[in-house]
Amino acid sequence: MQGVVKKVYISILTCVIVMITMVATTFAWVGILTTTSVGDFSLEIKSSNTGEDYELLISTDGTSFEREVSLMNIQKQILSNMGIDFEHTLTNPNDASAISTYFNKAAKMEPVSTSLINNQLGNFYSLSKAKENNADFDESTKYFKFDLYLAIKPKVEIQEETVINANLLLASLENSLIGTNCSGTLINGNPFKNVSLADFKYPILKNLPNVITINSSSSARFALSIYNPINIKNDYTNETPVNTIIYQGGTNEPSLKDGIYSFGGILPEEYNLALKEFNSLYKTQYDIETMPEGRLNDFELTSGENLLWQKSIQNNDGPYFGIRNKVITKIKITVFFWYEGWDSDCLNFINFKTTSLNLAFSVDL
Repeated sequence: MQGVVKKVYISILTCVIVMITMVATTFAWVGILTTTSVGDFSLEIKSSNTGEDYELLISTDGTSFEREVSLMNIQKQILSNMGIDFEHTLTNPNDASAISTYFNKAAKMEPVSTSLINNQLGNFYSLSKAKENNADFDESTKYFKFDLYLAIKPKVEIQEETVINANLLLASLENSLIGTNCSGTLINGNPFKNVSLADFKYPILKNLPNVITINSSSSARFALSIYNPINIKNDYTNETPVNTIIYQGGTNEPSLKDGIYSFGGILPEEYNLALKEFNSLYKTQYDIETMPEGRLNDFELTSGENLLWQKSIQNNDGPYFGIRNKVITKIKITVFFWYEGWDSDCLNFINFKTTSLNLAFSVDL
């Protein structure tokens, strides 16, 4: 539960593949690299047009839809949502190089958490400061948040009879989080060593080696909040998300594969290795009652839960993602990315390790 990263670097990869037929799939890629390594941004933007009629376009403002996504615009969104006033700090806040350099220095993250109630995330709060006397948690902005917009647009004139009503999915879900293997020792030894197996749910935790290896992505989370599609010419105002899904790296329950441990997700204190370490180190007594509401079962990347927006096949007057009566709609997605402070893998030695987030959106007609 210690500080996870000190500097953040971001890389955007956009790939749009045009629909060849009415049943084909289009993709829009967004990649984010979170790391503490010293170096420049890696930026690669590609597009590929293999069809004739339609294409899936992406936007960071909901107005200008292109085959490419602006790295600078996403950096600005993240900085603004973190409460960082780059506009008055930088001489030229519209210079991509200046934004990139400033972003590397200013966009710092820490272990945080949030609740999920009625498809809405609550305020994020920090776990790094509540170390003495079970102090209240402080609200935190040290996580990534930015908006994306998708639209299916024609490359030819829309006909009166043109109807596109699409599902929106997250493709390649299993590859969305890619981390770095890191090894270390537990601060106070294995807290489960002397527990009775008769009453213990996870025997795998009993006999841990002196040096354990985990993957940095196991403590990472990303969430996608999906909003009802609206006319591409209109603006989102005070709408609330109709669907929010939280995905986690690693496994919900303790596991071991190829020598790499995943100590589970947001587990109760009696099985939560990171929380055991935290309570022992800082003499706190946090338990299941302190943990966030609605968060004990974030989806694993192998869950197959990748449907973000489901088209209605019965209500022709309801919201739709696509084209109807010559009206094109857009769909808003708010992306959140953070290190989960209550995760059982949020151990001290994942500090300064790399985790990458790669999102691939697809439509199914």
